[in-house]
Amino acid sequence: MSQQDLDLSSIDALLAASMDDLEDLPPIGAPPSGHYNLTVTFDVEKIGEEGKEVVTASYTVDAINELKDPEEASDVAVGQNFKEFFHMVKRDGTLNKYGVGTLKQRLAVFADRAGTTNIGELVHGTKQMQVATTLKRTQNRKNEDQFNIAFKDMILL
Repeated sequence: MSQQDLDLSSIDALLAASMDDLEDLPPIGAPPSGHYNLTVTFDVEKIGEEGKEVVTASYTVDAINELKDPEEASDVAVGQNFKEFFHMVKRDGTLNKYGVGTLKQRLAVFADRAGTTNIGELVHGTKQMQVATTLKRTQNRKNEDQFNIAFKDMILL
């Protein structure tokens, strides 16, 4: 019996289920290096306690075309979600040239189809767009619990 067939609306039903009846959690965070089909949506969100506004790109894995290291297959699943944050200002209040440049690079793929180069129009107009891309995941040097991602050869589908 699958979890979808179970009625887990009561605690008694949950306590009567076996571990095999419950589905595992999907992987969390950036998928391992490889080639993927993704759905992407850009937005502006407030993050942190201070409510800092940042541009975000939310990705959903639609297909895993190839993994650089097949041993990392358990780190990714179709339907997995992850986000990329673009900070325009550093903590010291100065312009984050890397964040701005990375945002420009990500949005460039969508500019031709959208018929605009206006950043606001691209951020607010890029919703549920499907792309194919090579993703490279690297360990964050400042925080070992986080990964950085980079995309190469992103094309619209």
